[in-house]
Amino acid sequence: MHLTGKQTAFIEHYCGDCNYNGTEAASQAGYKGDRNQLDSIASENLQKPAIKTAIDVKRAKIAESMDVSRQEVIDNARWLVKFGQDNGRTTAVSQGNEQLGKVANVFSENTNVTDTQRRRELDEIETKEAKAIAKIRLSEFRNAV
Repeated sequence: MHLTGKQTAFIEHYCGDCNYNGTEAASQAGYKGDRNQLDSIASENLQKPAIKTAIDVKRAKIAESMDVSRQEVIDNARWLVKFGQDNGRTTAVSQGNEQLGKVANVFSENTNVTDTQRRRELDEIETKEAKAIAKIRLSEFRNAV
């Protein structure tokens, strides 16, 4: 399926400067409307198979470029939790614990994916993405100290 210019821009913003915020990505991509309308547009876009596939591909490329090991993610997340605890930053504690939970697969997703191979591919993408997010967040918090 062919993507429109706005759909392509939505994907770029969603995976880029909007940090996976669909409503903001819809706004930045040039869609018009109030927050509720932009939220609906984002939800619709994220359900379209061509957009979902393009986002998966982009996320995989981003994750591959990060070259972070599983242990680094664990170490960074633990540091983030400790940093948050030591400095009274509950958001840092929460984010660190979230990253640890993702690495340990303690969260279950509500998904209807039946194709085992596709599920494995998505798991790999999500793991790489979690590593990339952890590395970025850790860098941000270290710079804030």
